[in-house]
Amino acid sequence: MNKGSYYQRHREAELKKQHDRLLRNRQININGGIDDTRQFKKCITCKRYLPLSSFTRNIGRWDGLEAYCRDCNTVKARKWREKNRERMNEIAYASMARYPDRCKARRQANYCYPEAQICFIKGCNELGERHHPDYANGKDIIWLCKKHHNLLYHNNRRIVEPSVV
Repeated sequence: MNKGSYYQRHREAELKKQHDRLLRNRQININGGIDDTRQFKKCITCKRYLPLSSFTRNIGRWDGLEAYCRDCNTVKARKWREKNRERMNEIAYASMARYPDRCKARRQANYCYPEAQICFIKGCNELGERHHPDYANGKDIIWLCKKHHNLLYHNNRRIVEPSVV
């Protein structure tokens, strides 16, 4: 038996398992196509059928959604934090020790600007988050909505259109 046939059979067996799982969960219609009309999903903790919007995204799962609904996920995370409080404190203290300038700047900004303001980008009327272009002076911040803040950090895009203040 050659090597290719083993891997090919293994792959076919995996695809059959996935197909059977989808069929069991009523995700495949009788003709074999994936059912895109699904509007509800069952939470594995509370066993309720909920709309898909009640589940967070998880690209690692076969359907792209978390197995727990948002409510159950919140309870699960809260229990984990209570159980691992010492670990959470270790992480927080390690971060404070590693980046003392950031912690100081954030404390100053929280004290000086306790209330959120409108996004700095022209034409955007969303409430903003504090952004420090430079941590040397904690009071120098710009306000960016969540969308523009994510664009700045995760996509490495420059923000070039500040509103006239």
